[in-house]
Amino acid sequence: EGYQKGCAVFQKIYMKGLYDFAMEMDNIKEGDRSLLDRMLIFAFTDHGAPRLHSVRNMPQILIGGANGRHKTGMHISRPSDQATRVSLTAQQIMGVPVAAWGAGANRVSTPVTEVMA
Repeated sequence: EGYQKGCAVFQKIYMKGLYDFAMEMDNIKEGDRSLLDRMLIFAFTDHGAPRLHSVRNMPQILIGGANGRHKTGMHISRPSDQATRVSLTAQQIMGVPVAAWGAGANRVSTPVTEVMA
């Protein structure tokens, strides 16, 4: 429990900084949209369970519209999925020509299509 409490302190600081950054990007206008509407931020914690440093059930966030290529405002929970699916998804949303991502048991070739516009 001590690990969890210590991790929670840092995660609050991290998430506040992430929120502040996203809001700053949203306040910068670029034509008829904001900079946040035109970009994609990929954020995550470094583990799913602090004591174990597990990559299973690792919280990951995609923020921003990616110029209309990312559907926002969704929460998708897939605790048994490999963490690399979100990074593959982010790359494909941004137009990187990559069909698979990761190594070994974490190699994936299926993005999270629900968030792709």
